[in-house]
Parts: sequence; C-alpha cells; structure tokens
Amino acid sequence: MEHDDFIADVTRLAAVAATPELREMLELSARGVVIDAEIEPWRRAVVAEAESWLRTPWHHNARIKGAGVDCGNLLIACFVNTGLMADFELEPYDHDFMMHRDEEKFLGIVQEHLDEIEGPPQPGDVALWRYGRCFSHGAIVVRWPERIIHALVVQRQVALDDARARWLITNPVRFFSIEKRRL
Repeated sequence: MEHDDFIADVTRLAAVAATPELREMLELSARGVVIDAEIEPWRRAVVAEAESWLRTPWHHNARIKGAGVDCGNLLIACFVNTGLMADFELEPYDHDFMMHRDEEKFLGIVQEHLDEIEGPPQPGDVALWRYGRCFSHGAIVVRWPERIIHALVVQRQVALDDARARWLITNPVRFFSIEKRRL
C-alpha cells in the first residue's frame, strides 16, 4: 500500500469515530486546509466558510457560492455567512480600479468593518495587499504565511494558496481582524 493510500484510509477510519468537530478538521486537512484545534470557534468558522467557497469561479462584483465571487465579496461572505458581520453590498466598481486610481476605496471599506492588527495574522483574519496603485486584493488567512484563501482572477476561481507567492510577497501587505467587533 502506498503512503498516500494509507493516510487516506487512516483519515477515513478516524472520521467515522470522531466528534463532529474532529470530523470537520479531518475533512479540511484532507483538502489541504489545516486548522489548529486550539483556535477560537469563530476563527474556525471563518476559515471553514472560506474553504466552502473553494473552486467558486472568479467573477467581478459577484457573491454567489459556486457561481461567482471576487476577493472583496469573498471577504464579506465569510464574515456575513458566519454571523460575525451584518450584510452589506459593495458599490459598483471597475474591475481594474487599482490600476487607474490612487483612492484607497477597498482599504477604507475594510477599515470600516475590521481593525488593523500588527500581525502575524491568525486564522480567520484578513490579509490585504497593495496591487497596482492601492490596496486592492484580500484573502482569508488559514495559516500565515503558508495558507490563504482568496478569489483570484488569474486562477479564475477561489483558491488555497501560499502568501509567499512571488506576486504577493513583493507587494506591501496589511492585516485586519474582526475579533473585537464580532456581533
């Protein structure tokens, strides 16, 4: 039996006997999303919600799981769908606003709903990168910097990535948390 097959068999067997919480962690682990058992429940909920959007196609200014979402709307969905934030709609915006404007509109929206933190960010926090002329790309942190979940136009979907990817690591990043503002 190959190592990967053995690990898959052990994971399946453990999931049968596990509590619902452990089963959820095993399922996420099998998909590449690993969450520390000691993480606060609200943080696990945000990461699990982000994970549920994986492979949703990237679509500008959309927020429909399985059909389309962009990075800003993914962030909103993760906090709204877990009950941590009241729902709101983004004003329409150009898909390439960051290439032609200096106005920090996206950053302003994030600052309105989350608190900036020093870092390193914890699971369920937000990483916001400067891309183009302003801060314009956001992700949910799973495990910094190894794992983030974001809606990315070049991958054409919501993806699990490494924040040390060349195009991310060369851009300034800021971190935010909803920890003190939870409903």
